[in-house]
Amino acid sequence: MKNYAKYLISHPLFSGSMVMIIGNNLANAFQYLFHLLMGRLLGPSGYAELVSIVSISALLGMVPFSLGLVIVKFISAEKNKNKIVSLASWVERKSFLFGLLVGILVLAASPFISNFLHITNTQLIFAVALVLAGYRVFGALLGSLIAGIIALLMTRVMLKGYLGKVSKRPDIAPLIKYSIPVLLMTISVTSFYSMDLVLVKHYFPTFEAGIYSSLSTLGKIVFFGVSPVFAVMFPLVSQRQARGEGFRKIFLYSLVIALAIILGVLAVYRFLPELAISVLFGKDYLSGASLLFLFGIFVGILALSSLFLNFFVSLGKTKIVFVALAAATLQIAGIYFFHGDLKTVILVSISAVSVLFLLLLLYSIYEATRGEI
Repeated sequence: MKNYAKYLISHPLFSGSMVMIIGNNLANAFQYLFHLLMGRLLGPSGYAELVSIVSISALLGMVPFSLGLVIVKFISAEKNKNKIVSLASWVERKSFLFGLLVGILVLAASPFISNFLHITNTQLIFAVALVLAGYRVFGALLGSLIAGIIALLMTRVMLKGYLGKVSKRPDIAPLIKYSIPVLLMTISVTSFYSMDLVLVKHYFPTFEAGIYSSLSTLGKIVFFGVSPVFAVMFPLVSQRQARGEGFRKIFLYSLVIALAIILGVLAVYRFLPELAISVLFGKDYLSGASLLFLFGIFVGILALSSLFLNFFVSLGKTKIVFVALAAATLQIAGIYFFHGDLKTVILVSISAVSVLFLLLLLYSIYEATRGEI
């Protein structure tokens, strides 16, 4: 028993996950402190505006995020440091140009976005006032922008040895080919917990949209609690496959850790929903307490689905991402046709993500019978 515990603690998945979980949750603690303050200062109506804009930002950020996953797969299998430096430097420059282009497009589209989300102030990217003085929602966005810049500068310092002049253009054809399905996977998963917020902000009064936004923020504790697990799993599985080594145990360990986190958070939402909401957002949001457990179920199933998707994509089995894209589209269509109340919206999301999870399970069984996993 003692030897098994020692083996488990020294296992790359466990030790890597612990580092990622501690690091991620430390960052998430500050993010949730931000949401705690914004939820209380802005109130349900203002908070709904903030979260809907952040949701759109999350969707726009999927291209660089998915490219990051692709780079992790390629670098984890690469031993030549010069090639790693060349690839990292090339991606950094292209990412900057892409970000600049997206910024210009968002500026041009801000009147349309504001109209769709029923936001009266169209100065979407000019978040120049503080929360307590003037444009409160956009002051909050300014804080997020500053935090992002600080994170970027810190990352550059940490990766200094891997960033430099590109002596020779890297072979990016395999990277681009692999990045398309990864991008579709990332967009699909992010759409599940972003587009519902955008549609609720469009269809519902601002107060109800604010209640839903608070449920979403709490629900995503489940997802982001699990995300470090598959962030560690992805390169480990990819690396072991490249070496011809076994990888099934890594996935099974990841699944057990993910289930433990999900069930733990869901237990709190089932038995202490009022406490969870009041601690983070205050009494103005307590009307959503009866829906918190349902929302947690939705995000819990989504987290498990994301674990399976990351596992398959890390093995190069990328066709399955189209199933995720179809399920995300099903959720959007479902909310478009059925949005009588907030509970209906959540049930639509649970139905769509359950279809995805069931299909992923069936695909897993199929691949296992073929001896592929």
